[in-house]
Amino acid sequence: MRRYIDYKNEITDSSLYDGLIGYGLFAEKIPNFLTSVDFLTFTRTLTFPVNDKPKDFIRYSSMRNINIPRPMAIPEPFAYANQVKCLSDNWQKLKDHFKDKTIDDPFKISRIHLRKLENKPELFEMSYKNFSKDGDPEQDIVIKSKYVALADISNCFPSIYSHSISWALVGKSFAKSKSKPADKNEWFNQIDL
Repeated sequence: MRRYIDYKNEITDSSLYDGLIGYGLFAEKIPNFLTSVDFLTFTRTLTFPVNDKPKDFIRYSSMRNINIPRPMAIPEPFAYANQVKCLSDNWQKLKDHFKDKTIDDPFKISRIHLRKLENKPELFEMSYKNFSKDGDPEQDIVIKSKYVALADISNCFPSIYSHSISWALVGKSFAKSKSKPADKNEWFNQIDL
């Protein structure tokens, strides 16, 4: 079974940037006439950061197959490009962090993570399963457990507490000690826009 870091090491900083900008801006559920491949080409001509003022999501509704609208949103494209540029600039530090935090995991907690997909430029796909690479730990987990928790996290991300990303990357105490305006260029503060 491959570990998380094995997948991350297959992704270069430039393939991270291309995969997230060119193929990760829009959700899979959005009609495929919307694409960000041309936006990827355009962002290569820009100087970053592009207008680093905070931006709000672009909201819309999508009709679910049970005839009920589901509220959805996409990030403001230039704010997203800034974020992805920051992630790609700090990709090695992020990979080191992923390795440190997951190297001893006996199984993958989630199969929803960045990975090179076979014959696809995208780095992410919902419900992606490759048992030959990921293993199949569900049966072992279920046998040892009395309950199974199912959760819909679709509305979780807009409510992530400010600074929780920098806290997760370098520890709460250190991140708080580096939370002054003079520390805004620290790599972990740049990621936590």
